[in-house]
Amino acid sequence: MYAGVKALEKRLPTLLVDFSGLKGFSARQIIETIGTHWPDLRSVRIDFPEMRGEIYTEQAARRLDNERFRRKLIAAIRPHVGSVKALGLPAILGLYRTGEVLADLEAGLGLPVFEIPTMVPAVTGLRLREAFERQMPQMGVKAFYQQRVLEVSTRPDGGFHFMVGHPSGVVAVTARKAILASGRFFGKGLQAERHGIHETIFDLPVVQPPERRQWHHRDFLHPDGHPVNRAGVPIDQHFRPVDERQQFIYRNLYVAGSILAHQDWIRQKCGSGLSIATAFGAVHAAASQID
Repeated sequence: MYAGVKALEKRLPTLLVDFSGLKGFSARQIIETIGTHWPDLRSVRIDFPEMRGEIYTEQAARRLDNERFRRKLIAAIRPHVGSVKALGLPAILGLYRTGEVLADLEAGLGLPVFEIPTMVPAVTGLRLREAFERQMPQMGVKAFYQQRVLEVSTRPDGGFHFMVGHPSGVVAVTARKAILASGRFFGKGLQAERHGIHETIFDLPVVQPPERRQWHHRDFLHPDGHPVNRAGVPIDQHFRPVDERQQFIYRNLYVAGSILAHQDWIRQKCGSGLSIATAFGAVHAAASQID
């Protein structure tokens, strides 16, 4: 994607390519949005080689892992290149051979090529998940996908004992330290009830409006956003959850992500940034506070 950053900085003559049948991505819409800041930006829509009807990004990316489809795509794009100095595509440049796909396209077209992220489910996310699933076990990380923390208790040394799984199969996990990143309502980290909002795993304090009727403004598009969206778990400077006296509750528990209080990622459009930045902060705090 970095070639796109450089092309924008230099305002290079650039061609954006999208494909007939690909939903959720429009090169023309991108130009309508940023064209005033990038005058030499144009678009073209072409057919993806050997695909008709509705096209999915994962399907296209898997095909581009094959050299034969890369050659066909290069041949389909080349007549539209003209005098442009960079070329942007939706994020479909392979799942497993992205570097190879990118290198082949740049060599075949003779100019820098970059990807533009698409709507979820996106190939960029699938690549990241594949990388995690491939590398984490080698780093000593054991994952329990699609399972929940059913019970947690504290240990005398300040660590935790978790029961993880589902009613038909439970695994016991012990940890010296833990990072709570369970999300908000959709992720089941927070639960809204008739008389308030509570945190579902550790029963931590939740900053929230004093009454349910204060959760929302009458105006759906109120410029200040809705107070319920800022409800969450308060923390100290070390990302540890705190009580009403601002004292940490568990020495070895850290909190990150959208469950944090006082932020409104929905209004600020910063969900990914919030998750990445606070995860970095929580991991750094946990690693630096060695018992």
